[in-house]
Amino acid sequence: MGLRWNSEFDDLARRAGFPEAHRTAREYCSLLKNQLSQLPGHSLGETADASRTGNLRRKRDLESMFLSFTIDTADGRFHDAEIQEQFRLALLRTGQAWDQAQAGADTHRRHSRQEKFRQQLAHLLEGEGYKQVDGAVKHRLLDEVPALAFPTRGREM
Repeated sequence: MGLRWNSEFDDLARRAGFPEAHRTAREYCSLLKNQLSQLPGHSLGETADASRTGNLRRKRDLESMFLSFTIDTADGRFHDAEIQEQFRLALLRTGQAWDQAQAGADTHRRHSRQEKFRQQLAHLLEGEGYKQVDGAVKHRLLDEVPALAFPTRGREM
């Protein structure tokens, strides 16, 4: 998972820039911490963000891209096998939550674009070139054309 996420971070940093990739990484880290915070007998430390140290020498340092936090146990002992399994499950749940959040954002973005398109089409249909078109036809165009321009993706529920 780490390698995949690191690759995704690098791709996003190239496409959208380091600040956007870093913001996305912080959101993902927050989701992961939320999952891990539900572990009984464990507490989580604050997220350490090396890119926020203010040290100019570290500006291009690879370490400054990583976020970290501590996981402390109530009894102060190491429970490596247990925490590795819990971390694996937390990563899976975080990935699912992340995918759901991304799908929701994509759906919202698509609906926003569809609505903007519909408004532009309505403005166009009010123009001089469409004065002779019947109101019912305009209404039907407004109902059907945006759906054709922005088809739903995936399975219908």
